Amino acid sequence: MVSRKNLNIIIKLEEQKWELLANEDFTNWLSDLKNMKKELPLMYDRGEFEFRKAIDEYALSKDLYDICVTANLANSGHIDFRLDYYSNIVQGKE
Repeated sequence: MVSRKNLNIIIKLEEQKWELLANEDFTNWLSDLKNMKKELPLMYDRGEFEFRKAIDEYALSKDLYDICVTANLANSGHIDFRLDYYSNIVQGKE
């Protein structure tokens, strides 16, 4: 199950709403990721299903964080990011 926060981020990414992603609080998000990682051993004690669910949520949150930081840097002009180039790679055209 995907958390509401991650779902909202995925929707913004799909709709390419870069300016909305720039408004994300990356400091708190990173703090949340650290806390999620620290809690993984506790989830293991609750059983394999809970552990796998927690790992999936952590991995998704971490990946979304990386994507959003990259999108934020690209949107602000701090890095050169050509969306068409990466779209072609994902589609196997390059």
